[in-house]
Amino acid sequence: MGFLDSLFSRGKEAADTKRAIAFIDYEHWFYSYRNLFHMTPDLVSWRKELEQKYTLEDVMVFADFSMRPIADSLNSVRAMTNTVISTQQSAPHHKKDMTDFIMLDYIYQVSAERSDVGTYILFTGDGHFQSVVKYLTQKMGKQVIVYGVTNATSKRLKDVATELYEIPTSDSVIKSCYSMIVDNLAYVSTKSNIIPSFNGTVAAVARHNGVEEPEGEKSTGGGCSASRNAGQGFGGTKGSPCRFQPDRQGYHRQLGGADCRGALGSKQGIGLLSVNGL
Repeated sequence: MGFLDSLFSRGKEAADTKRAIAFIDYEHWFYSYRNLFHMTPDLVSWRKELEQKYTLEDVMVFADFSMRPIADSLNSVRAMTNTVISTQQSAPHHKKDMTDFIMLDYIYQVSAERSDVGTYILFTGDGHFQSVVKYLTQKMGKQVIVYGVTNATSKRLKDVATELYEIPTSDSVIKSCYSMIVDNLAYVSTKSNIIPSFNGTVAAVARHNGVEEPEGEKSTGGGCSASRNAGQGFGGTKGSPCRFQPDRQGYHRQLGGADCRGALGSKQGIGLLSVNGL
């Protein structure tokens, strides 16, 4: 190979790895976020993050949008991409495997038709995609970036990816949990007949938001967990009545007597809460 051929070859490789197509198993993203973290995918922010690294040729989203609650998110999906592939079936009960098979078919087709694309971005957690990732990396010389939901991504898939990213991050989970708790305490502060307790707050937040209630001090590894301070009740000594109201900073000030003093953290109540051991 001559000098010019070598030079242009290196330039082409660099361009190829910057050129990318993304394939999203939206059922994995939507339902894993919903069930594990009580969160909804932020597709627009995710795409913007990718666009800082790659030239996105297309973003393909795969899901059966015929049923709620996932159908309610279709508009937000279309705000991020025009390539939405419905995997709706005629059978009365949807099988998740069908979405996987359709997405796999598209990946293989693109790999055969778009030799100029050097990076494949797969958002999925299913081990079914291990084979196509190995095909793309080992046979086609592509790099495959895998995104998956934390605690819901197959180890087989992780092991073969060129790069792996799991979301949401712990910071995102913390913000989601704090938001649930602050909303609950703000509501309680308007009800003079409600005296919040640790167990009552945990149960109310879990019930209202449809998240799993943690068992005692043990975190479930996915969503929010609250912890007592040395066996104290939420906002005071065990069994003491304490109430809170939101201040201008969004924290919760105590409305109680001496029994409440010392129970709050450095930021009026936020110190009482821990999320996944943080």
